[in-house]
Amino acid sequence: DLALYSLSQGGATCAALNAANEIAVAAYLEDKILFGQISECVCYVVKAIPKARDVHTLDGIFDIDREARELAKAYLNI
Repeated sequence: DLALYSLSQGGATCAALNAANEIAVAAYLEDKILFGQISECVCYVVKAIPKARDVHTLDGIFDIDREARELAKAYLNI
């Protein structure tokens, strides 16, 4: 459902979802968080990234990726 939501929002949302998921899954695999916290973290990050923000350059995508990873780490306190 979250992936479909991200697709419907367009712009930077899918990049944010991917970046947050990578951080959360890595934290889970390192036993830093519980499995259920993966989706909580990803949902938080996806909703925190402004929907209206559209990305048309590679640098813009990298900026969203970096921002989403920072938000995910902060959310998980890692």
